Amino acid sequence: MNFTKLGSNALACAILLTAMGCGGGGESAGSLTEFSVVPDEITLTGPDENTCGGGDAGRVYIYGGAGPYRVDSTQPSVVFATAVTMVGPSSGYFDVFVAPGACLTTISVVAVDTLGRTAVLEVSTEKGEAP
Repeated sequence: MNFTKLGSNALACAILLTAMGCGGGGESAGSLTEFSVVPDEITLTGPDENTCGGGDAGRVYIYGGAGPYRVDSTQPSVVFATAVTMVGPSSGYFDVFVAPGACLTTISVVAVDTLGRTAVLEVSTEKGEAP
């Protein structure tokens, strides 16, 4: 009888130790890797004092988080991003475009990872200085 009790206690301990050893490694969906975009701010300047910047705003890199990612703009008709191009399981990039001549204060482009975490890029435009 003691042997059975000892055997069941050993089995319970083995199950507990196995469960404690789990917890994901590195880039699994449960990863707590820091999530960010670089750059996190872009300002486009227009060619003259009457025109705000626009066009290709550049490439934005995603670091960390848990892929795959989704990218959304708060004003998709003015600032839009290409689909995320995967570089690896925890990084990628997207390109940002601004409608030509659109004068913007700040529009957010939000990258969302599989766990729902967000990293925000702020896009704005301004008029140039040339007459």
